[in-house]
Amino acid sequence: MSIRSISLSLAIACLPIYSGCDVRIAAPPSGSAAIVGSIVPTGASGKFATAAQLGCPDLVVTLDGAAVSIELDDDCTFLIDDVQPAAVVVLRIEVAALGVSGTVELTNVGAGELIEVLVEADDESLTLSVVRRAVPDPVDELPLVISGNNVTILIPAGIYDQTLTVDGNNFTLVGVAGEGCDDAGWSVITGEVIILKNNATFRNIRFDGPVEVHGNNTNFINTCFGSELVIFGNNTDVDDDDGDEDDNDHDDDNDEGNDDDD
Repeated sequence: MSIRSISLSLAIACLPIYSGCDVRIAAPPSGSAAIVGSIVPTGASGKFATAAQLGCPDLVVTLDGAAVSIELDDDCTFLIDDVQPAAVVVLRIEVAALGVSGTVELTNVGAGELIEVLVEADDESLTLSVVRRAVPDPVDELPLVISGNNVTILIPAGIYDQTLTVDGNNFTLVGVAGEGCDDAGWSVITGEVIILKNNATFRNIRFDGPVEVHGNNTNFINTCFGSELVIFGNNTDVDDDDGDEDDNDHDDDNDEGNDDDD
């Protein structure tokens, strides 16, 4: 199972265009939460920093004491999906080769919630900290334009025959996933989706229309694409089960809408 959908990541050089491909991971229950994270070395020298230059270190991950299988992306980012809502969820991460570990306690984990975690590590210690928690508000109708910052929406399964423009930072849209990209049960957006600002996350969404990304740090978690996905911004992470990536670059000289503080 390919898991590559994280917003906390270093800049990537290529700006690919994906066209006409199904992009998804195995569908979790719609009421589950997701934890995304990134590993950052805190020391400029030592065993951890040296290992990080050669590749991502092997991690031992447990959730409430149960082992969790993760896949690290090229920039040492990871996803833990299908996290069940609970009053307390304990996440523990260990770099076994160095014998360092850290734990973070997540309270009141809600359905559809997105939790971003930063893992800071060196030769002697590992620290986990929560960077962002986005709890979606259920709605029956999806707005045509998202103009505010820090908007998080949960939509039920169904066909949303409309366009969507994201003109606010830190937007999160959580829908409901079907079993496969061609199956029923998805939250489906049929019109064009344009992402102008930064740190947008889409989870359990099927895009039947074209998607254009101008902002940075865009996440696509457990999503399907029936049309083209054109990317101008940096740090866009997409699950691609068929591995078919068309690496045509795009230069975006227009920086409008890409300021985090707008």
